[in-house]
Amino acid sequence: MSSDWVVVHWLDIVGLEHPWVSAEEASELRPAAMTTVGRLLVEEPGYIVIASTIESDGDLQFGNVNCIPRGVIGSIQELGVRHELTPGG
Repeated sequence: MSSDWVVVHWLDIVGLEHPWVSAEEASELRPAAMTTVGRLLVEEPGYIVIASTIESDGDLQFGNVNCIPRGVIGSIQELGVRHELTPGG
């Protein structure tokens, strides 16, 4: 499997955990600007899957994996680094 290193800028949900909030508090909420750096594993019309940690000493395993809907992605920047994802390398 071949994969690109990318930087993904996307928006995440923000909420308030209080049982009651004023209209002013609610109107001040904004999505959180997020940045994820990792290897692009899956690219579909509705979403991408990116892994920030890859263990390749033995079985190929992934950590810090995110599935990000396309609708919240502002940009995907390729870092120009490709790497074959194979166990042991």
